[in-house]
Amino acid sequence: IMEKSSQQRGHRMFVNKHAGNKRKRDEGVPEKRERTDRDKLVEMIFDCFKEKEFWNLKDLNERCKQPQAWLKEVLSQYCDYNRKGPNKQLYELKSEYDPNKKPKENNPDDEDDEDDGE
Repeated sequence: IMEKSSQQRGHRMFVNKHAGNKRKRDEGVPEKRERTDRDKLVEMIFDCFKEKEFWNLKDLNERCKQPQAWLKEVLSQYCDYNRKGPNKQLYELKSEYDPNKKPKENNPDDEDDEDDGE
């Protein structure tokens, strides 16, 4: 808003310098993304994680070109979201899907059963 002073009447008049800059309805609206099938999306996600161990949602979304809600749904099944630590706000593959990671063992009693070879 620009301020102009009017000497004739002794008051100030405000002029909107953006009055002629109306935006077209479709201008600036992001393009809608089409959902691909789950298997193809999972393959794209695994391809991304072959390149890097950690990804943020924005970069995965740019790479996979999927609706964000659909991508998050699939990521929740195959990836862990880091909420703390040095990799905060980054996704990484769950250990059972990452060949470089050793799967977490939930039952330590399994080792005792293997030793009983009598």
